[in-house]
Amino acid sequence: LESVLDQQYPDFELIIVDGGSQDRTLEVIKSFRDDRIRILSVSGYHRYEMLNRGITRAFGQYIAFLFPGDYYVWRHTLKLMMTKALEFSTPDLIYCGAILRDGKGELKNLYRPLTHELLRMGQQPTTLQSCFFKKDTFKKIGKFDTDLQMRGGFDLLCRFMQASNLRFGSVHRI
Repeated sequence: LESVLDQQYPDFELIIVDGGSQDRTLEVIKSFRDDRIRILSVSGYHRYEMLNRGITRAFGQYIAFLFPGDYYVWRHTLKLMMTKALEFSTPDLIYCGAILRDGKGELKNLYRPLTHELLRMGQQPTTLQSCFFKKDTFKKIGKFDTDLQMRGGFDLLCRFMQASNLRFGSVHRI
């Protein structure tokens, strides 16, 4: 939460979709007392259904996703991505690189071009958390497939590339 609330960008909303936490999650979130935070509680936990509910409730032009434990490493991430979105004439998707941690704790940078060929090989250009989708894009390609248990972001990127007339841009930095 702190990495999002510390962003040096003036206008964003933070929708937290809670799937019935049994720990102190809601208490911690409410302690931030920030008008940009909206909490959406749903019964049961299914990752892609929760993301779809968040998409439905979002007001912003672009939507990004973070999962528990994810964070922005730079306090200017939102500003950079929205500036680049304007420079690229507001594409349907803009993405940047990501830092991954393997099972041994080693860090790895992930940034590839978004191509049909790499998707056919099962390779995403970056993580879902580094993708900023224009909200209207979900009307064109649909939301997350709730039948999937894993790789919903990969599925979404595949459907994005199959759609016609969608544009994307990328920023080669984390």
